[in-house]
Amino acid sequence: MRASCTNRPEARIRSAGPLAAIMMTSALFVSCLTGSPLIDTAMTIGRGLLGTALDNYAPAYKSDLELFLDAVIRVPKPPGTLQDSDAVLATANAKAEPEPIALDVVLLAQTQDADGKVNVETIEDGDRLTQEHNIKFSVRVNRTCHLYIISIDGSGWLEPLFPFSKARLSSGQTNPVPGGVTLGFPAGSDWFYLDEFTGVETLYFVASHEPREDLERILQKFVAKERPAIDAESAASVPAPAVVKRGFGGKRKGYTMTVQSSDSAEHRVDTSRFVSDLEAAGLVVTRWFHHD
Repeated sequence: MRASCTNRPEARIRSAGPLAAIMMTSALFVSCLTGSPLIDTAMTIGRGLLGTALDNYAPAYKSDLELFLDAVIRVPKPPGTLQDSDAVLATANAKAEPEPIALDVVLLAQTQDADGKVNVETIEDGDRLTQEHNIKFSVRVNRTCHLYIISIDGSGWLEPLFPFSKARLSSGQTNPVPGGVTLGFPAGSDWFYLDEFTGVETLYFVASHEPREDLERILQKFVAKERPAIDAESAASVPAPAVVKRGFGGKRKGYTMTVQSSDSAEHRVDTSRFVSDLEAAGLVVTRWFHHD
């Protein structure tokens, strides 16, 4: 995704490369042999993504991407608890439990009719978009917490969007994010456009009561990376989303908010509210769509 609204050439749909296909086939074979669900790891949930990244980029990049997925899958311990200390556990249990985290999230697509009318619609997981669409999303937390937002495009390239980013995307806010503050990406009447790399695009929203230093170290590595020059026409495409849901307690309708289209007109849209489990120390929400 790119933060601009420009005319773009038509994209071609490409299939996953050979390594991605081999890795996906291996997973199905193992699942059939065991007859039981696989335990979530970076390789089990992100096999197609990691295979595509290996096809398009260097092995070292694929390894860093696997570390990122493992960090997102990992469930942090609740603040102030240690599994090997009964005394510390008793003290922690006696304290008031922190309020569960809730994320209000909305993904939006903008199109323009032949007569110039601008339309804004909500994106649902699995929707199919093309380069005729522009993209925007907004997120709001219910309580002060640490928030991390990460985008992975159709070629498997990861870009941290918050709080680490090469571009200013949301009004200077950083962590911790106060409750009730809505962050727009990009802000105002700017919108992302879909570039020439097709495939499944994924957004991860990671919220935590405490800073995720493990995740921050990994994301800083990606901020320093520059995408190698690869041919979009022959690049492999991510075939399926690597869906991570950690600490998830439920989903319901959120609140109605106002966003600006690229012509500065205002549109009212409804968010979806993702609520963490009462015993979770954080929340991970995955949103995704097909970029054709």
